[in-house]
Amino acid sequence: MNNPPKELNVGHMLSYIYYFFAKFGDGQIVVEEQQSIYETITEWMGKDSSFEENKKVLLEAWDWFDGCDDYEKPDVLENVMSLLKKSDAFPNDMLPLILADLVKIAKADGEISGNETALILRIALSLEIDMAYIKALL
Repeated sequence: MNNPPKELNVGHMLSYIYYFFAKFGDGQIVVEEQQSIYETITEWMGKDSSFEENKKVLLEAWDWFDGCDDYEKPDVLENVMSLLKKSDAFPNDMLPLILADLVKIAKADGEISGNETALILRIALSLEIDMAYIKALL
């Protein structure tokens, strides 16, 4: 198993979730999804974050994601979501925004597949997000 970035932060964890979703939602990460992930992380990192800082976070998260074997990635995803739920740097009332990001990433290549919808629901359950919020998104 590949280790997370040395200075693991919320940007890395969100990126891991988004990479996982893009890869396993429909089997591959296409350019449109990569662009959507970049835009989403840039929004999360804020206006004070430079292009180089955002790129660094995304590349470190990609190395982490890509360095794990496929069979390890679901366990890493669960650990990441557990860390986010406990993190002081990421308030729990912001967790539903992750789902909105996943819908945006899913739509980047044209449509939300049944598998992507199922994965959104699985992530929502792990993050303990109210189903009413999910229904409003989908």
